[in-house]
Formats: sequence, structure tokens, C-alpha cells
Amino acid sequence: MSSTKPAIVIVPGAFYKPWHYSFLHDALVTVSYEVTTYDLPSTGGETATSGNGPDVEVVQSAIKAYTTRDLNVVVAMHSFGGLTGSSACKGLRSQDQANGKGVVSLVYLCAGVPIEGISMLGGTGGAHPPWARLMGEPNTGIFMFCDNPPFQPKELFYNDCTPEIAAEATQKLEYWSEGCMWSPCLYTAWKEIESNYLVCELDQALPPELQQFMVTMEERKGLWRKVERVRAGHSPFLSTVEETAGFVRRCAGEDGV
Repeated sequence: MSSTKPAIVIVPGAFYKPWHYSFLHDALVTVSYEVTTYDLPSTGGETATSGNGPDVEVVQSAIKAYTTRDLNVVVAMHSFGGLTGSSACKGLRSQDQANGKGVVSLVYLCAGVPIEGISMLGGTGGAHPPWARLMGEPNTGIFMFCDNPPFQPKELFYNDCTPEIAAEATQKLEYWSEGCMWSPCLYTAWKEIESNYLVCELDQALPPELQQFMVTMEERKGLWRKVERVRAGHSPFLSTVEETAGFVRRCAGEDGV
């Protein structure tokens, strides 16, 4: 990487909004990073999207807004954002651009590590998460939410947060377009871009054993640089802000943080 700090694009997970990443955003801005995260079309709209194509376009636009200014980009992805962010990086590596500026590092924050051509449901054999409440028949352009009894968002996503943060974070969750789960990944980004993974040991939504498995299984050899662990649940950017920001900074090329 150059001496100029790369910009950071944060890709939200399912149900999450930019507010959920605001503490991480502020921690990075404080140390002179340019940081962007967006509302995604799949989340909280009036009509469910049929897939995650519109989300991918939003993330690509965010990346290009920096690369056209001659800045490299680190893409930090949370949860389902691993699929969205990986797809969005297609064709946007630094070596693919005329000005040499592009995506130089990927950060998976307890995120899915997808393979090109496979959807989330393809990876699970067609099984929805047990905590998912569907608003209609699968694959019919419907919304879903994350409170299928006996599962509750506070325990799934915020089990290690303070009661105040957990309450506000739960209140700000939105309905998410179930069609995204049927969208295949467009690009196996971690095969061609330096990649890093933060395993969250207290995660109740994506088991830490699965997180570790995704980055160490033999047939998934990629460009993994850092695989670190943190005592955090599914939202480390809310419960362990400084540790999470430090990990992102190390992935962006900083030493000694």
C-alpha cells in the first residue's frame, strides 16, 4: 500500500443499518481514515428486492467514489455483507485499474466467505437460519426478520453488548429482502485480494467454529493474511469497538495498533 491511508467501505449485514457501524466509523475517522457505509436497498424498504444486485451496485459505487480520487480501498464486510462485498469487488482490484487504485484488502467481520456461483441458501442446502421469520413463501419477493421464536435479536446479535446498546441496536434493525439469500456470489474475492478475518468467539448467529472453518478448510486456500479472534458476539463493532477498529487498521496496513 502507499503512504496514503486507504479509504474504508463498510458493507452492512442483513437487517443492519449504517447506525450499527457508527461507533466503528467514528473510531476510524478519528485516526484520519475516510470511511463510508450506506443504507442498502434490500433492507427496510417498502418493497423487498428480488436479489442483492441493487446492494452490489451501491457498494461498487462507494468503492469507485474513492478509487476515482486515486485512493485505494479496504472493504470491511459484516455477516451477509461478505457475499455482497465480495461480489462488489469484481473488476475493482488495484491491478485492474488504469490509475492503479482499487480494492487492496478485504476484512471479514464474522462474515460469510462466499464462493462464486453459490448463493447463501446454496451453501446451506436450501435451509434458512432457524431464527429467520419469513413474511411469506420463500423466493417470492418477500421480507424476512430475525425473531423467529424462541430466538430473539438481542440474544442472537447483541449478547455481549450493554443493555442500553442492545436495546437501541435491536430497535434499529429492519426487515431484509429474503431474495438476497437466493443470489449467487459474483466473485470469489478472497482468492485474488488480500483477505483478513475476525473470528467472534461469542457469536450466537454465525458459530465461531464455522467462521474458523471457512478460512482454514483445505479447498478454500486464499490470500489470507490475518485471522484473529476476539471475545465478542455477532456485532463486535458495538461491544468491542477499539479491538475491532484496531483489527481493521492492521488490515489497512498500520503497524503497532
